[in-house]
Amino acid sequence: MAALLFALVFLPQGITSAIIPQVVLRTLIASFLINIYLNTVFYASLLKYQAGSQAAMWINAHNPANFPVVQVNDDYVSAMNFYIASPIITVNDDVKAVYPVGTFMMYATVDKMRSLTQQGYKVKTLKTFERYWVSRLKLSFLDKNTRESQLTQTEVALISR
Repeated sequence: MAALLFALVFLPQGITSAIIPQVVLRTLIASFLINIYLNTVFYASLLKYQAGSQAAMWINAHNPANFPVVQVNDDYVSAMNFYIASPIITVNDDVKAVYPVGTFMMYATVDKMRSLTQQGYKVKTLKTFERYWVSRLKLSFLDKNTRESQLTQTEVALISR
């Protein structure tokens, strides 16, 4: 980073004495520095809030019995589809869902798990995740003091009748 900062300040002067090319070079170097920071530090720290991908990786490592995996369709499910190693069943919450026969794993919000319990299913919570749509950042999420209010609790649970 120090070398890149040095390049930002002194490299444009060494290449050209014209002002416009110096401004362009400084802009390119600054963009490069910001991009490195965003990709290696900033977004890497936010990915733990992309609960669908975290849940998929957890399921990949903790499903030796190869139970069917079900997720409830909402705005956040695309990450799970990308990272899950086994076939996944997506059900819509607004219609009467058809679940696999027997025991299965499910990724959904805590509220959905509660509703399954009320429908007579046995729900054994295996892992809980905090979820936020990291591609739509808001100041209330970025502020550590208000972040908790922006998170949704999701779970991976073992479901049976």
